[in-house]
Amino acid sequence: MRVLSLACSLNSSSTPSSSHLLSDQLLSEFHGLGVDGETVRVADHTMSPGVEKDMGEGDAWPGLRKKLLAADILILATPIWLGHPSSVCQRVLERLDAELAESDEEGRLLTYGKVAGVVVVGNEDGAHKVSADESRCSCRSSCPCTSVHPSEPDFIPAVPHRGGRSLPNWRCPGQVVPSSRDRSVRGAVLL
Repeated sequence: MRVLSLACSLNSSSTPSSSHLLSDQLLSEFHGLGVDGETVRVADHTMSPGVEKDMGEGDAWPGLRKKLLAADILILATPIWLGHPSSVCQRVLERLDAELAESDEEGRLLTYGKVAGVVVVGNEDGAHKVSADESRCSCRSSCPCTSVHPSEPDFIPAVPHRGGRSLPNWRCPGQVVPSSRDRSVRGAVLL
């Protein structure tokens, strides 16, 4: 099993990021369960605007998409800017729209069977709003992954692990979770 976390900080890796830190903390928990994965700082890549799989020369999305398709779990980690997810996160969501146009030989989306989640760094009110917006706008209507919504009973459903184990159901969705490892991360809403 593999997890890909896209850290949607506005800054490149040369600058510290609470979104990246939170993503790494989440990945550490997955590693403890025997799940491999990586955090990718999206701002380190030139991602052209658009809603296609490949927007042409210089577009880094095809490489990120390849990693996404190889993963079983996708996490979007975003800060709050003016009450919204970062513009980098919005661009990722726009690029994910292209996944609705392609299917496998059985007519299923290429992301069929994958799980998506969102972690948000920011104040509580803003984090609740962003998680609600992301679940309604992207996950319910156009996100090509299996997603969970605050009205559903669990954060991540038990996902069968290759070794026969399952990932546990985690905290209640929409719950603000303060970071115990670093006080610079004020909290996150798990979706």
